[in-house]
Amino acid sequence: ATPADKPTSVQPKQATLENIQAAFESKNTAVLEGYMAPTVLVVYAASEMGKELPPADAVKAMDYVNSGAVAPWDFALSPEILASYANGDYKQYFTSTTLVGRASNGFVVAVNFNADGKISGIFVSASDELL
Repeated sequence: ATPADKPTSVQPKQATLENIQAAFESKNTAVLEGYMAPTVLVVYAASEMGKELPPADAVKAMDYVNSGAVAPWDFALSPEILASYANGDYKQYFTSTTLVGRASNGFVVAVNFNADGKISGIFVSASDELL
């Protein structure tokens, strides 16, 4: 395969996905750092927050999620819900390889991965109504 054939985004192994989900559910997002690419695009919906951050700063940016989201989380959203997000104003953050979770109070996180299966972006919305 030529480099052009390499996908731009690959979902990591199931165990990694489960660990990422558990990090949000437990509010122990510090563990995410080990799964991150050298830079991570962190975006908060309906805000000015949208920048490439080193992993340690990207983890700090998850304090917003930890302070606002209310468990339990649902990382098994219906195809209809995922399609509505993928067709909304923030569609670039919802791809076929994105790990999407919604907290019980409507907080949404969308975790995107690079070609190596590392976290390359985290999109956060304080309300699924913004999507």
